[in-house]
Amino acid sequence: MLLVVVLVLLAGGCSKLRARQLVREANEHYKAGRYEDAIKLYQQAEAIEPQEVRIKKFIAYAYMALYQPGSRHPKDVAAADNAIAYFKRYLQVRPDDQKVAQSLVTMYMNSDRLAEAIAYFKQYSTDHPNDVQAVQSIAMLYAKQGDFDATFNWQKRYISMLEKASFRDPKERKDKLAEAYYTLGVTCWEKSYSSSPELLPLSRRLEILNTGLSCLEKAMQFRDNYADAMAYVNLIYRQYAKYETDPVKQAAYTAKANEWLAKAVSARQAQEKQQREEQAKKNLLEAM
Repeated sequence: MLLVVVLVLLAGGCSKLRARQLVREANEHYKAGRYEDAIKLYQQAEAIEPQEVRIKKFIAYAYMALYQPGSRHPKDVAAADNAIAYFKRYLQVRPDDQKVAQSLVTMYMNSDRLAEAIAYFKQYSTDHPNDVQAVQSIAMLYAKQGDFDATFNWQKRYISMLEKASFRDPKERKDKLAEAYYTLGVTCWEKSYSSSPELLPLSRRLEILNTGLSCLEKAMQFRDNYADAMAYVNLIYRQYAKYETDPVKQAAYTAKANEWLAKAVSARQAQEKQQREEQAKKNLLEAM
């Protein structure tokens, strides 16, 4: 009986070693761009070690690398199907892996499967109600779909979750909120900019622009010298000017826009100067 147990343990150990060897060989193929060869070896390893979830992630990325974004060729459709399937299998076991979740979003978007993606992440969000990343993904997908109202609502939900979330690093919280408010501000500007007067009544347009301006102002409260946010404040004021009929008010809006554009340029130049100085210090340290 003891001999049988020993033999089983040895066989199990040999299987693990064989699976690891196959993964190492597959990794070499992947690095060399031989994705189909990599997939064959990964799948052999998966057959030996079906519980090793990382292999599913490797297979997903190999299929993703095979896929040509936007292609409807049967080979590419199959690659997209497989990449999505393996990403989902992996996330069933490792739901907190944000990088893989984002890769799944990218795969859905590149293969123009937005409705399917939204349905998946909505169900995922229902099953994981505290997952902030899932809510952000839904907002991104609705934005890609061009649905302003849904994008706006999910972005607001994302911001609400961020505001209630606890962060070990206060700077991380500020950065995430700055980017979230900035994104919502940009969404509002895009709605006004891309909508004709026939499709967007003036009262609704001004309401959206006001919300966008408020969001950009909040973004700048969370991040000092936020050049991108300043640039969009400039664009918001240009939208105000475009739809203002009073020449005096129109000129005032344009002046405000120019003021914020100058601030954005100045902030950007300061950031670039700081980056150059930091790179120079880094180069000096590396040369020592």
